[in-house]
Amino acid sequence: MQTNRFILENLLLNRAGLPVLPPYKPGTVAQPNNGQAYQYGEIAAMSDQQLQQAIVANANGIPMFMPLSIKLASEPDSSYWTFPCEPIISLNGKNVVVRRSVAKSEKRGTVKERWSHDDYTISIQGVIINYKNEKVYPREEVNRLRMYMEAREAISVKCELLEIFGINQMAIETFDIPFTKGEYVQGYSITAYSDDAPQLLIKLDNYV
Repeated sequence: MQTNRFILENLLLNRAGLPVLPPYKPGTVAQPNNGQAYQYGEIAAMSDQQLQQAIVANANGIPMFMPLSIKLASEPDSSYWTFPCEPIISLNGKNVVVRRSVAKSEKRGTVKERWSHDDYTISIQGVIINYKNEKVYPREEVNRLRMYMEAREAISVKCELLEIFGINQMAIETFDIPFTKGEYVQGYSITAYSDDAPQLLIKLDNYV
């Protein structure tokens, strides 16, 4: 158990760009070197379960830096599906700005009225690989991805990058399943919009 925890702690330290722990010695508890105690403290305080959740591995057992998990908004939280290979995620955002010209103004330019933030455009690109058998197409994973891409509802997402921008749901607009070299590999690309579903409350007077 101590060996597994030592490995998980070092994986998390390495992912965060922090110095790793000294070599593990059976029967002892690894301690950070001088100057690492403050950085190591938060990780040392994590439970074994929290460490395992923080380190997500891909289908080949390699820890992922920024994994992406999705589910249908109508499904329970236990239904999240993590992409087997870490995809490339790009965000594009803009503000909705209305420009108005002032008649006979002596100053250059227009008056800008910033109304709101527009939706974020989310681009997801990656591949699905059948690591178990290089002669078999990853049909099961592609079918799972197809279900989400064709769903007529919002998709709940879990990803550190998206969480930073307050995105927990997205609506998929376009998707592409191109020809991919290799019978056990399938590439894909997805374009989606952030979906911040507002709660619209209607107040009815004299409601019976």
